[in-house]
This record gives sequence, C-alpha cells and structure tokens, in this order.
Amino acid sequence: MYKRQVESSFAKLRLFRITEFAGFAFIASISAMVSQLLRL
Repeated sequence: MYKRQVESSFAKLRLFRITEFAGFAFIASISAMVSQLLRL
C-alpha cells in the first residue's frame, strides 16, 4: 500500500517536471522568435 502511494507521487512529480520543462521550452522559443522579429 505504502509503496504504491510513493510510486504514484513519483509519477505526479515526473509529470509536473515534464509540464514545467515544456512550458520553459515554449517561453524560450517565443522569446527567441520575438528577438528575431525585433532584429529585423
């Protein structure tokens, strides 16, 4: 029972990390596009 709880919390943490990384990559790509547009 306890082991299953720990595994589910680890899965949630991993999912949160993936969404956090995706959001960071999204913001980075948008800022790169904006900087390129400003340079033109």
